[in-house]
Amino acid sequence: MQSTTKHILEVVLNLDKGSRLHLALEHEAIRSPYDLCGLDFLDFSKLYYPAHHDYFETLPTQDVELLQDFKLYIMSSTSMGMTFRDKEWFAITSNAFSKFKNSSSYLSLVQRFNPTWNPDSYEVRSVTTLRKMNFRTFVGGATQK
Repeated sequence: MQSTTKHILEVVLNLDKGSRLHLALEHEAIRSPYDLCGLDFLDFSKLYYPAHHDYFETLPTQDVELLQDFKLYIMSSTSMGMTFRDKEWFAITSNAFSKFKNSSSYLSLVQRFNPTWNPDSYEVRSVTTLRKMNFRTFVGGATQK
C-alpha cells in the first residue's frame, strides 16, 4: 500500500492502522488513491477483507459508505479545479473531508452519483447537523424555504 493511501485511511478518514479498510484494500490490491477513486460506487460493497485465517467477509456498510463519501469528496474537489498528483494527496485533511460532508455539495453529489444512497440513513451516515426534513427539501444545491 502506498503512503498516500495510508494517509487517506489514517489521517483523512481517521482509521486505525490495520483497520478493515486497510485489510480490504491490501487484499484487493488497491494500492493507490487512483485505484481507489477508479472504483465504481457499487464496487465498494464488493470489497472483501480477511476476517479470520481463511475466511473473508465483505466490508460493513459504514466502511463502504466512508469510501463512497471519499470518492465524492475527490469528485467535488476536482470539479472545482483541484488536482491530485503524487504529493497533493497529502494536503487532504480530516477537517476538509468533514466540512465537505456537511456541505450542500455533498448532498447534491450523493443524490446524483451514489446508487446505494438512502435518505433514511442520511443522519447516521453524515456528521451534518441538517435534519431529514430540511434535507428532503434540498434541490440542486440550495434548500427551499
